[in-house]
Amino acid sequence: MMKMNVRLLTAMACVIALSGCAQVAHLTEGSQTDQEQKSAGVKPQEAAPAISSTAKDKPAAQGSHTEATEAESKRGIYGNPPRHSPFAKLKLGMSSKQVTDLIGEPTDQKSYMTGKIWIPFYFGSDRARLEYRYKGQGVLTFVGGGGFVSSNFTLYRVIYNPKEEGYEH
Repeated sequence: MMKMNVRLLTAMACVIALSGCAQVAHLTEGSQTDQEQKSAGVKPQEAAPAISSTAKDKPAAQGSHTEATEAESKRGIYGNPPRHSPFAKLKLGMSSKQVTDLIGEPTDQKSYMTGKIWIPFYFGSDRARLEYRYKGQGVLTFVGGGGFVSSNFTLYRVIYNPKEEGYEH
């Protein structure tokens, strides 16, 4: 009886470990790369800020609920910040310190864990997120938490919205 319990526990541990590895492979395979950016209609961030194909047609403040939901879940720059806007100076991949040095402190901020924190053996950079809200400008989202004690957050998403209230509801 004891040998059967040990075998059962060993089999269950292997299944759990393998399912965690399978999820990590699924999440890291092509994640945050050209594949996702193409599906979101976002051009790669190089010299000038990129905007999504839906944002070219409409300002961020007038977008539909589905456009806002899409922007909240994908990487890229959404909206069309004017050249004089502080958001026009931003580039994806900048650290949170670089951003605050460049455009100032946010009106409000929020941090939260993503579901990836619970995936065994996942050490990617999207375990935690940090949002900066700037009144009259929009929302910046940073990703981080790649290590056990990591405070390196990099710019993941910019949502330009001149009607942003600046406070988390």
